[in-house]
Amino acid sequence: MLPFCVGVCGWVWSHVNVFQVSTFITLVNTVWVIAGLLKSRGYLRAGDARKINHVTVLAGGVAWFNSADPLQDRVSGHVAVVILFGLLLMVCRWRELGLFRHAFHGYARESDRPHDGFHVWFSWLVSITGLELVDVLFGSLDLTRCAALVLGLADAVGEPIGSRFGRHRYHVRDILTATPQQRSWEGSLAVATMTSLIVFLSFSPALWAGWGTSPLSPMALRLPISILTGLLVSLVEAWTPHGLDNLTIPISAAVLVRGFALLAI
Repeated sequence: MLPFCVGVCGWVWSHVNVFQVSTFITLVNTVWVIAGLLKSRGYLRAGDARKINHVTVLAGGVAWFNSADPLQDRVSGHVAVVILFGLLLMVCRWRELGLFRHAFHGYARESDRPHDGFHVWFSWLVSITGLELVDVLFGSLDLTRCAALVLGLADAVGEPIGSRFGRHRYHVRDILTATPQQRSWEGSLAVATMTSLIVFLSFSPALWAGWGTSPLSPMALRLPISILTGLLVSLVEAWTPHGLDNLTIPISAAVLVRGFALLAI
């Protein structure tokens, strides 16, 4: 077992960009602390601070680990996520201490108490699980990046818009308690719009494999398929219990994009 572990660590070390990983981790941790400080001083709402953190990790990670070497990007991204998740567990464990307090405050929702710590690290765990499943099942880095952008950006606009402009509320289950959580159709519409935009702009041969054999032009199908994908992802998000949407959003986005491509063959 020890030689195997040493071999795996050696392989990872040979394919990881240490500078890229360390600078990304530094950036993310800085944003965590700043978001918490701004929230504690009343400049950010709870949902805003939390979504800034999500955008930094997910959309920032897509942009940061995007070089000409897909293998290095994939390995470096995995290493960064593992380290950040470990740091987040430390933040949740020692949330009353120093900078950990600010970082936790930026991630936690007061409405999740007394399970706010659980929802902080569990949202990360299900996000990682969802994106890993997309990467393993489809084997496409482009599709994984698209799913990460949908999770990082589309889900990020839903809560702030819903909290500010939501007038038509509906309830969803909470995975821990019997108390239902509120969402709004205005927030779900924001999720649909941003998802459609991301899928539309993510047009690439690898992501849309299969359209080349369609009798219709891929460009002609691009807009309606993007809109339909956005609407379906938003319905999945609306149906998903509170705490599990970070799992269902990336998986549903990837399945829909690849499914529509297969239908065109």
